[in-house]
Parts: sequence; structure tokens; C-alpha cells
Amino acid sequence: MMTRARKLAGGLARWGAVAYLLGLVALTLLMRLVGEQWWLSSVLIYVPPHLWFLPLPGLLVLAIWVKDRKARFCLGAAFLFAVLGLLGYRFGSPEKPAPGAEVLKVITNNMGEDNDLPVVPFLVEEGADIIALQDVSHRRQLVQETFRPPEWHVKSCGQHLLVSRYPIRSARLLPVRWRRSPAAVFEVEWKGRLLSIYSVHIPTPRTEFRGLGAGRLENPQKRVKPRKDYQEGRIRFLRESMAQRVEEVRHLTEVAAADPNPTLLLGDFNMPSWGYLHGVVAGRFTDAFHARGRGFGFTVLAEKGNPLLKLGPWLRLDYVFTDEQWRPLRCWVEGKRQSQHRAVVATLEWKGAKP
Repeated sequence: MMTRARKLAGGLARWGAVAYLLGLVALTLLMRLVGEQWWLSSVLIYVPPHLWFLPLPGLLVLAIWVKDRKARFCLGAAFLFAVLGLLGYRFGSPEKPAPGAEVLKVITNNMGEDNDLPVVPFLVEEGADIIALQDVSHRRQLVQETFRPPEWHVKSCGQHLLVSRYPIRSARLLPVRWRRSPAAVFEVEWKGRLLSIYSVHIPTPRTEFRGLGAGRLENPQKRVKPRKDYQEGRIRFLRESMAQRVEEVRHLTEVAAADPNPTLLLGDFNMPSWGYLHGVVAGRFTDAFHARGRGFGFTVLAEKGNPLLKLGPWLRLDYVFTDEQWRPLRCWVEGKRQSQHRAVVATLEWKGAKP
């Protein structure tokens, strides 16, 4: 009897391990090649990646019990693939600038939902040259009182605020094409040249995702399942919203790529790093964390009161992107603060022509 059970467990361990590995590969291809272009894969992109590891412990216990080396090898390969390929763990180490090179240090942070833990002390401690802040409405006065002239230049544009050690010559919002303007463009005079700093904030898909799981109270005493047409309407809303999101990010990328000034894109893109849209932007600009970061670079936690907050950061939605005139030397994410968005910091070396 034990021999038969062991054979069944061995078959389950081996074929389960193979299925798990192939499933991770298929999931990765789906999210990177399709991603936000299909409503169902767009949902998968935003789920906590911890869920992808749930089958691993049980399969590993079976593989150890039956002493199946091939199953254990397959599970080890699946784990490494998930960490390195799917989640994109980076092994970057800081680089030193070339002798005489000009270096710029930048920070970006979405301040809108900080779980009552403001980022300002971290900004002061880091002492960056340029700080791009999004959704600053309730923290605007605090930032302006902290970063005062003549050392600092501060300019507001819509929900965006730019803090700079260098003069800010202009600021404008990009035209509204969808829900709101996707970015504010600040022109900063830096060592004899104008830089275009795009402070980006693409709308969150949280409302659409919550709509998928929401029920409807047709009877005050009883919650019943929504009608089929009602559910289809919510899926249609998500599908249309994602299609608009894809077009918005594509358009923003094209506009920034055509900018005649040296360009940096900083902000909350609300696009996970393993999705299709990240590839759209990274195809034209350099992801500083991808180039010189270490770890996963996760920047987003759940909002205050959400049990997922205990999982720690589990999405990378905030980025520093550079054009070809910059070389990232180091990029890292603020640690410990339990804000919904953590700040991203990057040091960049100028490698373009002198003014």
C-alpha cells in the first residue's frame, strides 16, 4: 500500500513540478507580451506575486519525500525563473562616474496616499538635485516650507510639484486625452542646458478592479449575485479602460521621445514592471533601476488598513526613466517607510554633448 502511495506521490511531484515550471513560463510570456492589452491578463499583472509561489512548498515536500531529483531540480528551476525572470530581481552594483563627469541625483514619489507617513524627512536626508512629486495636494505647503529659496526652486503644476537646486524655466501639463493629464513637463536649466523633466502619474486601475468583485444589493436583507449583463458591463468597462491606458502610455512615450531637450521621466506610471506597458516605455528609455538597481525594487504597498500591507512592497509602479544622454550609476528604493508609495532615488551621469 505504501509503495503504491509513493508511486502516486512521485508522479504528482514530477508532473506537478513540470506543470508548475511551464505555467510560470506561460504566465511570464502572457504578462510581458499581452499584459494590459487583455482584461484578464491585466488583472493577473496586479495580483500579489506571493500567490505565484503557493504551489511550491507542497510540491517540494512531495519531491523530497519520494526522493525525486528531477522534480526537485525542476522546482529549483521554477523558483529561480520566478525570482529572476518573472519578478526581475536585479544584481546591479553602483558605478563611479567618469573623471570630470557631471552627475545629477533625482528622486520621485507619489505623496497622495502616504498612510500618514510623509516622505519629506527622507527627501531632506537624501539631498537630491531634483525632486519630482505627484499628487501633492495635502502636502504641498509642507514641501514648500521645507525647500525654500534661494537654495531651492519650487514650481507647482496641477497635482505635480518639482523641487530643484537649479532654475525651473517653465512648467506645463500635457493635454488631457483620457481621464486627466498624464504628466507635467518642467524645463530646468542645468549647467548651461535645458532639461525636460516629466513628472508622470498615470491613473490607477484600482476602481476597475474593485468593480469586478463588487456585488450589488438588490434586496436590503440579502446579497445576491449580479445579473450576467451587469457583470459583462463591468468587464467591458475594464477592457475599455485598459485599452485607453495602453494608448495613453504609448502616446506619452512618443511625446517624450520626440522632446528636443535631454529627457527624464519620473513618477508613478501605475504599470507593473513585468507587464506589457513597461516594455513599451523601456523600449525607448532606460529603466534606471533595471540598469543599476539591486533587489526587486518594489515601491508599492497596500493602503492603510488593508491586510496586504503586512506583505510589504509587492509591486514596482514608480520609475526613473532616462534617455540615451544619461548613464544610470545607481538606483534604489526608499526603505522601511510604510507609505503606499515609496520614493525612488537615482544618480545619473551626463554623457551627452557639452553646451
